[in-house]
Amino acid sequence: MKPEFELLIRCCGIARNLPVFGSPTQTTLPNGFDQDLFANMAVQHKVVAIALAGLRKMGIALKPSVAGTLKAHAMRNRLVWEFILEEAHAVTQALKNEGIPALVLKGLASSSELYGDPYIREFNDLDILVNLPDVGPMISLLAVHGWMASDYRKVDLMFGRSSLVQQGHHVTFWKESRLFRMDIYDRIGWEHELFRRDDIDAIFGRAIVLDTPAGGIPAPILADHAPLIVAHGIQHAWCLLHWLLDAAALLALKDQSLHRTFAARSRSLDMQCQLKLTCDLVRRLYPIDLPPAIESSTFCVQGLDKAVDFAYAQLKTGGREISSIRNILAFQYRYSFPLLRNSSEKAASLFQLLKIPPQDMETMLLPRRLVFLHIPLRPFLFVSWRIKRRREKQAVLNG
Repeated sequence: MKPEFELLIRCCGIARNLPVFGSPTQTTLPNGFDQDLFANMAVQHKVVAIALAGLRKMGIALKPSVAGTLKAHAMRNRLVWEFILEEAHAVTQALKNEGIPALVLKGLASSSELYGDPYIREFNDLDILVNLPDVGPMISLLAVHGWMASDYRKVDLMFGRSSLVQQGHHVTFWKESRLFRMDIYDRIGWEHELFRRDDIDAIFGRAIVLDTPAGGIPAPILADHAPLIVAHGIQHAWCLLHWLLDAAALLALKDQSLHRTFAARSRSLDMQCQLKLTCDLVRRLYPIDLPPAIESSTFCVQGLDKAVDFAYAQLKTGGREISSIRNILAFQYRYSFPLLRNSSEKAASLFQLLKIPPQDMETMLLPRRLVFLHIPLRPFLFVSWRIKRRREKQAVLNG
C-alpha cells in the first residue's frame, strides 16, 4: 500500500472515531511522501473535508499550497451541500403536494443518519426514491420546477422495460442554476440496487423526517437504508473510500438493536455474502470488532477471498481502472460470480453483458421485433456512436 493511501485511510478513520492500524498521532511525513498525490487521492475518494479534520487531529501540517487546494475544494463542496439540502426539501415537498411519496437516499441521508450532521459526509448529488412503478410520469412535473431529465431516452418510451435493452435504475435530472444532478429512483430502481424484491411500501411506512437547516427531509430509517448502503458499495466494488467509511461507521455504531434489525433485513434479502465481503474489506482497513448480530449474518458458502482482493485493488486506485477491459472481465468472474447463489443467477449475470445499450438503439432505431439484431451489430454501432458524440463535442467547441 502506498504511504499516501495508508495515511489517507488512517486520518479519515481517526476523524470518524474509528479504530485504526498504526499510530493515531504523527507530526512528520516520511521521506519521499508525495503530498500532491495525497491531495489527489482525497479528492478522488471524496473525503477532502474528513481528511483535513483527521490531519489536524494527528498533528500533521501539509505544505501551504496543498493545504490551500484541499481547503478550497472543501469550501466549494460545502456550498454545493447547502444547495442540495435546499433542493431536497423543495423537491420532496413538491412531490408530497402532488400525492407522490418520496424519500431522500444515500449521501445526504447517510450523513445525517450515520454521523448526525448533514454536512459531515461528502456528497455531490441528490438521490430520491419515489413510490411509483416508473419515473416517466414525473418528468413534466419536475420540469415545472426547473429539473429537466437528461437520460430518459426515446427508446425508454418506445420499448419500456424490454428484456433485451439495458435499463438504468434511475433517471438523471439537471437544473440550470444548480451544479449538481438529481437522480430519481422508482420502485424497480430500488429493487435493482438491492438485487432482490423488497417490500417498498413498508419502507415508506417506516420512514422518518430528518431535521436539517433547510427543513424536514423524508428518508428511510437507518435499518432500511443500511442494506442499500451495502448494496450500492457492492455494485461499485467499494472503489471509493467514502463509501467504505459509511460501512465502517455502520459496523462501529454502538446500537445492538439497529444491528439486529439490519442483520434480519440482510437475511431476508439474502445478502449474507454481500455483507460478509463488506465486513472483510472494512476490517482490512480498520480493526473493528464485528457486532455479534452482524457476524452471525455473514454466512457464505462460497469463498470470497478473490472477490475481496479485487475490491481492495479497485479501492487502492480509487476506481480509476475499473472500466478497463481486464477489470470488466475480472469484475464478472472474480468478484461478481462468488456473490451469486446458483447457476441461473450466473447465467442472468452473463446475459447482462449481451443486453443492448440505449445509445445503440438511438444510433439505429429498429422495430421491436428486430431489436435482437443489435446484438451482432454492437461493435459497429458503438464505433458509430462514439464518432457521433465526438463530432457533437467538436461542434460545441467550434461554437
